[in-house]
Amino acid sequence: NLERCVYAIGVQEGSQVGVWSDFILGELGDPFMLVGQANIGGIHLAIFVTEDVVKDYDFDISSDMVSCGLGNIYWNKGAVGFLVKIGDAKLLFVNSHLAAQQDRVKERNQDYHRISTELFKDKAAKGAEHTIEGLADAVFWCGDFNYRIEGNRRSVDYALSKGMMDVLLSNDQLAREMQA
Repeated sequence: NLERCVYAIGVQEGSQVGVWSDFILGELGDPFMLVGQANIGGIHLAIFVTEDVVKDYDFDISSDMVSCGLGNIYWNKGAVGFLVKIGDAKLLFVNSHLAAQQDRVKERNQDYHRISTELFKDKAAKGAEHTIEGLADAVFWCGDFNYRIEGNRRSVDYALSKGMMDVLLSNDQLAREMQA
């Protein structure tokens, strides 16, 4: 039974990778073990599994990272990922930090596209168009996506205070981009 045996914890703008992963491992306790941790700048991802997953199943884990910062070199934006094989199941875990600022929707979309086409690119079939969604049975993507609600702070606060959720949702940048 693979229920509640894998935890993926992602942090953005974090530091002291070993400190927080050790803390989480201490909180999870036995029978969990840390099987992978990766970081690119302040973007961290750690994978914890129960010991029986490693012992009783065909288990494999690999990591990759993609930079989306200045010139696609600087590591303040981008993603880290783990491709985890447990028996016949392939799980992909991604933690990302996309471009910030209210008016940078296009840049956030470009970051997403770069990550989804570059992460684990070496695992793609020769000649096939690569996207990470095709690599695994399930993709779990967390992060600081930085999409905002269109409008200034005062108008958003007013809509919140009046319970105008339909107005807020219709101005949500991520929802708009997902529908486009």
